[in-house]
Amino acid sequence: MLAAHAVACAAQTAQHDGRPAIVAAVVSEPGATSGPPPSVARAERRERSPLSAIVFGGVNVSGDLNALRAGRPVAFLLRGDEALRLSQQIAGVHPELGRTEAGIVIEAGKLSERVVDRHRKPSFVIDSDHPLLGEISQTLRGADTPSAVRDRVAAHFQRPAHGEFWRASHAAAVRAGDCTEHAVLAAALARRLGRASRVVLGYALLSDGRRGVAIGHAWAEIHDGRRWQRIDATSLAEEAAAYLVMGELTDEGPGYQRSLVDVWARLNVSGIEVLSRTQDRHSTAQP
Repeated sequence: MLAAHAVACAAQTAQHDGRPAIVAAVVSEPGATSGPPPSVARAERRERSPLSAIVFGGVNVSGDLNALRAGRPVAFLLRGDEALRLSQQIAGVHPELGRTEAGIVIEAGKLSERVVDRHRKPSFVIDSDHPLLGEISQTLRGADTPSAVRDRVAAHFQRPAHGEFWRASHAAAVRAGDCTEHAVLAAALARRLGRASRVVLGYALLSDGRRGVAIGHAWAEIHDGRRWQRIDATSLAEEAAAYLVMGELTDEGPGYQRSLVDVWARLNVSGIEVLSRTQDRHSTAQP
């Protein structure tokens, strides 16, 4: 567990036993120095609303929410007190990044298309060589597509568990977790089936057209032989209007929490504004 914080992704909206959906709420302990920032949320049970989540303390999303919901091309203005440091941290994921007086302008972002050795090998966190992963993978023989992996992982979990970032085998054994456990189990199952995979960290954006919120989230990417595909095995995938990539879990060894702290620290913005392409073109970029 990352010290002093609940490392949960907000918006674990999977339903269990027919009870109300889990929706997002934020938790952060005063004085905490590691783990995800306040914008990374934990979930609590609450009746489904039009937004499907009443989020307390999440990052407010404003601007052209209709364009966001419609899937039209948009950019995102990130506001915050440490824009310069953030721009340096995410430049590798967002080469299109531009700076304005108001903040940083980015697109959704994406990781490198390259597949490297660690995307295929078992690791401490993504322990795809564990016997339990072998048992689960047997149910997918002959149907090992990324979408099949997503569906299998979604069906495997029976209850939420927040505040941890468990290894894939442990998440599989207890059949519990939040977005981080869904992501590592999907990545591990994909590797067990011979596919490259990785865990991605960033924001998921939700909107009902009138209001919007961004919440810290984790998901997997699985290579289908031609390109990387986003695999979000939580039911948030049914509601997210967009995903903002902020980084990858690059250290999958016993010290993986240090890598997490580095990426979670990037989820520290005060607000996100959705910009239409017209607005984006007329922004005054700074070097």
